[in-house]
Amino acid sequence: MSRNSIAKTVGLYGAVVTKIAKQLGLSFDRSATAAAVEAHRVDLAESRQLLAEKMMAAAHGLLDSLDSPYEVFNFGGKDNTFNSHTLQTSPVEVKRSIMTTAETRPAAAVTRNSPCAHMPRSRGTRPSTRALAS
Repeated sequence: MSRNSIAKTVGLYGAVVTKIAKQLGLSFDRSATAAAVEAHRVDLAESRQLLAEKMMAAAHGLLDSLDSPYEVFNFGGKDNTFNSHTLQTSPVEVKRSIMTTAETRPAAAVTRNSPCAHMPRSRGTRPSTRALAS
């Protein structure tokens, strides 16, 4: 229990609880807690770095697939047949989607790893992607 919660429970001032604890050879030293908090912070930073590396690798993989053969397919008809065709490269809308995804993955990782990641971000204006689709 913390000093303040003990004081509240027994109805004494915090200074009185500290004085009694000191007479009993006890203290409310929080250095161990501070060390644990720092260790947790370091662990979270490492986890964010690993996530950033994975996201970057995924973005590279997406970009590498831009000029790869692309299979288009369809199920249908009264017999529910499967038809497919392999294109030499992916269609423009697929490339656009890949580029957008590849762009946002590293950006998200960088944002999470920034020193000010705990601060709220401003809501700036951003061009609409709908204009690109038309």
